[in-house]
Amino acid sequence: MDMSALPSQHTKKHKEISFTEIMALYDYHPWDGGNNPRIDKITNTLLNLKNSELNRRTPAVNFFTKVLTNPTFGLSRLIDSKSCLASVVPSHSKNNVSPGLLEIIKNISDECSFEKTENLLRRTKTVAKAATGGPRNQQIHLDSIAVTDTSIVQGETVFLFDDITSTGSSLLACKQLLLEAGAARVVMIALGKTYMDH
Repeated sequence: MDMSALPSQHTKKHKEISFTEIMALYDYHPWDGGNNPRIDKITNTLLNLKNSELNRRTPAVNFFTKVLTNPTFGLSRLIDSKSCLASVVPSHSKNNVSPGLLEIIKNISDECSFEKTENLLRRTKTVAKAATGGPRNQQIHLDSIAVTDTSIVQGETVFLFDDITSTGSSLLACKQLLLEAGAARVVMIALGKTYMDH
């Protein structure tokens, strides 16, 4: 498949920060073995962000860094200058976090006034991967993710990032855990949200 010939899509432009809804930047059209007719450049870029090979991941990291800090439509334009925290929804496997998402947060931390901290959330045990048929309910995440240091989150606004969300269960579970640990507010951001055509 010629990736350069794939269609693209416009970034979703948010007018304000939402503390209730998931703020998705793009629609994600699942790869489905390359058989999904809706596959576009964003699908390819999101999959590259998950890639362990730097030569595939780095261009995706750079792309999403530019999107998030774009002065016209990037989320950074909506964040006030008060310092806040950023965290990543942990991967499905124990103690793993997406290196691509961590790199993006590092790249945008100055512009978004994110304090430099370790990831605030840790997967305490491996769970089945949702994308390959694992359960998509919040409870499985509540039972397998922990806040790493509750003292850091006290009274803070946390920007919570995930690469791809479908039902939102992992983002919602992580938001709940952060609020229970003392965070004042949590903003849920997904780079891609699975497109449902029904």
